[in-house]
Amino acid sequence: MANLSLTDKCNKQCTYCFAGSGNNNTNNAFMTIDLFQTALNYLKRSGIKQVRLLGGEPTLHPNFVNFVDIALENNFEIMLFTNGLINAKTLKYLHELPLGKLKVLMNTIHPNEKNNSGQKQQEKTMKLLGKKLIVGVNIFNESQDLLYLLDYIQKYQLKNEIRLGIAHPILGKQNAYLHPKQYKTIGEKVLALKIKVMKYNTSLTFDCGFVPCMFAPEYHNILRNELKNTGKCCEPILDLMPNGKFISCYPLSNFHSMNIKEQSTSNEIKQVFNKQLEPYKLSGIFPYCKTCSLFNNACNGGCISYRIQRFKIEYQ
Repeated sequence: MANLSLTDKCNKQCTYCFAGSGNNNTNNAFMTIDLFQTALNYLKRSGIKQVRLLGGEPTLHPNFVNFVDIALENNFEIMLFTNGLINAKTLKYLHELPLGKLKVLMNTIHPNEKNNSGQKQQEKTMKLLGKKLIVGVNIFNESQDLLYLLDYIQKYQLKNEIRLGIAHPILGKQNAYLHPKQYKTIGEKVLALKIKVMKYNTSLTFDCGFVPCMFAPEYHNILRNELKNTGKCCEPILDLMPNGKFISCYPLSNFHSMNIKEQSTSNEIKQVFNKQLEPYKLSGIFPYCKTCSLFNNACNGGCISYRIQRFKIEYQ
């Protein structure tokens, strides 16, 4: 897996943003077509068949449609990560693409954000893309209810899948994020959503950072499918930025980076990042993680970005 960040430009300013634009990043860089082709060659060498397009907001790239066409001509499937605030021309283009060639993960505007105009635009996107679209949300505070996501699926006949993400701290920046002390409260809300979606043949998927101790042990059986990899997925994702540099993941964008090379593969680059991150894998997000029976078995200790920040706080 590897993500191509086409631009850091975004048309939404999220307080929890870990991709740049929500943190007063005004570079507005755009990936060049030459770099995009280099990235496709890298994916081919690495045996990766899906092009995952991120931003900022990737559809704001002036060559977005051209990039998608090039990827499809090279027999890649497209996974688009978007905020859903897509202009009419681009939205029509996405609507006309074959269902099997395109998946769209839309990060929904949570009702707590009170962004009525943005929600209306997202509703247009959901209505037009239908089964191509998966709804998701970034959880950045414990007051967020999650049941509205199922309502969207039913109303707009979307793909029967919900993707949940946790907002993590960015090293060296100030962004809103979910503190681990709030994990159990959110775990209860995730469980309530799981119980409800089971009635509608809808699946949940977790992004990185979820840990088993968010959920009471007596409910682990209900969440057994979601918990198979929960807590173990914190490894280099490999995001290729618009300037041609790889980072381990967005929250660790200021930790270490390396240039893409003509002969590099995903496994080779992951080895470099894993070596850099190895010292921080010895502990978890809580002081008691090392004594937990799940540590290094069913859980690797949670988000490394938070672990690094915890070290700095404790050992300064």
